[in-house]
Amino acid sequence: MVYKFGTYELDTGRFELRAGGTPLSIEPQAFSLLELLVSNRGKMISKDAILEEVTARNTTFGYKNTTLGAKPLGSELGVGYLVEGSVRRSGDRIRVTAELIDAETGLQLWTDRYDRQFRDVFAVQDEITAMLGARLEPEIGLAERMKLYIAGLTKAGIPER
Repeated sequence: MVYKFGTYELDTGRFELRAGGTPLSIEPQAFSLLELLVSNRGKMISKDAILEEVTARNTTFGYKNTTLGAKPLGSELGVGYLVEGSVRRSGDRIRVTAELIDAETGLQLWTDRYDRQFRDVFAVQDEITAMLGARLEPEIGLAERMKLYIAGLTKAGIPER
């Protein structure tokens, strides 16, 4: 999506702010804040909504479009699992895809897609966040139990298949 205001363009697909067609250097947090404000122009946005959006989006924003593998990324972030996804919008429809990745092995453990009508951004965000939380917790639990099971087999001298 490209938002135009004055001589500026905010290209959310390319994560780029341009002035008169020339790309400007902008910090990820500033970009996220600008995108939030421009996409909600004419609406009142709470301080909490701003903080939540800018903080959440920028936890891993610096890793976008990098070739860093799951293991080094998980290590750098101090996590055992990664959630990767995308958001696409077409007219009044939104599609969110998400996948759970084991940071140690790089294996995809789970993936899903959510298609919704895009009327109230906060309602859609809350619904999909709740659904992801409900789906990810058991998937991570299963993965952890499998790791313990395999570790037990290995300790007992039974080879993995």
